[in-house]
Amino acid sequence: MYLKRLDIKGFKSFAEYTTIQFEPGINIVVGPNGCGKSNVVDAVRWVLGESNIRNLRGSKGEDIIFCGTDSKRAHGMAVVEMLIDNADGFIPLEYREINLARKLFRSGESEFTVNRTRVRMKDIHDLFAGTGLGKKGYAIISQGELEQLLNAQALDRRLILEEAAGIIKYRQQREEVNRRLAGTAQDLTRLSDLLAEMRERSLELEQKAEKARQFLGYKQQADDMEKTLMAYEITRLQRDQAIREADLKERKLKLSALHQQQLEQVQHLQGKEQELESLRLDEQSAQEELYNTQANIAEMRSALQLSQERIINYQERLKAVKADAAKYDAQLSKIEHDLLVNREDYKQQRLLSEDLEQQCIRIEKETNEMEQSLAAKTKLFEEHKALLFAHAQEETKVKNSIQEIGRAHV
Repeated sequence: MYLKRLDIKGFKSFAEYTTIQFEPGINIVVGPNGCGKSNVVDAVRWVLGESNIRNLRGSKGEDIIFCGTDSKRAHGMAVVEMLIDNADGFIPLEYREINLARKLFRSGESEFTVNRTRVRMKDIHDLFAGTGLGKKGYAIISQGELEQLLNAQALDRRLILEEAAGIIKYRQQREEVNRRLAGTAQDLTRLSDLLAEMRERSLELEQKAEKARQFLGYKQQADDMEKTLMAYEITRLQRDQAIREADLKERKLKLSALHQQQLEQVQHLQGKEQELESLRLDEQSAQEELYNTQANIAEMRSALQLSQERIINYQERLKAVKADAAKYDAQLSKIEHDLLVNREDYKQQRLLSEDLEQQCIRIEKETNEMEQSLAAKTKLFEEHKALLFAHAQEETKVKNSIQEIGRAHV
């Protein structure tokens, strides 16, 4: 049997998932002070079932969970898994490899597993009892424990020797059996006390049973009397019910007659309401007709007044038109004289316009010829420009080639 692998995450200073491989023989962990060498031993001790946090250099359970740094956040749980090679069957389990794991959450909940199966801490202690890896084992010796072992009392050294001899397991089993026997003896003592107490209470219970039997007899008599009284009450209620049913039938007849009278009165009232509604409609129609007549009269009065105003306005405008007619006649005579003069000017201007139009046609023709000539010269210029650009590119290539040849000779 030997420790094959140790997986740690969130335990003390191990923020990242860390795997440590071990080989048969001596394995040494070397590093400067404060790098976490002792935390590896604490992880092994913790996964083997160490319950005293002080032995792990802490004061409370949360101290063994990574609490975070400036660059890494705190973890919510600590996990340690230990893989043990059991090919020689040193540990009494039918597995060649044993995976032992322990988890602790910040809420205080913890979990033990052996080959992915949940177990109790006591199962872990029983599994490694007598192997040197138990709770009082000698396989893990921390700093300062060797000196304590040499200076320890005989009883403490005896426990370590018993662990090394493999008899501590049987001692623990014997202590467990003794505790169970002591508990069984206490249970028997308690049972004897309970039996004595029950004997004392049996007489009291017999008296209570006799009283209960008497109570049942009295209760039976009371039930019989209650049944007789109930039968009498039922007969009386049936008689009263027959009388009340007859009275109810008579009242229903009277109520039916009243309903008939009420129906006739309602029908008469509805007829009166219909007549009243008809009168209301006639009155409303008359009021609407009167309102329309008054509106028509008012409208006709407005139209009459407007017509009178228009007549007065037309009369005034007629006087103004007559006054303007004489003025317009004089202006018309002047316009006719000006028209004759303008006709002579128009003829002269028309002749001048025809000459100008001929000149414009000639100028437009010359402009078209000049535009065609300009387009041809522009095209020729573009061709010469492209040719010059090609010659410039060719000249640049030749210069570059000459420079490259010069560099090559240098």
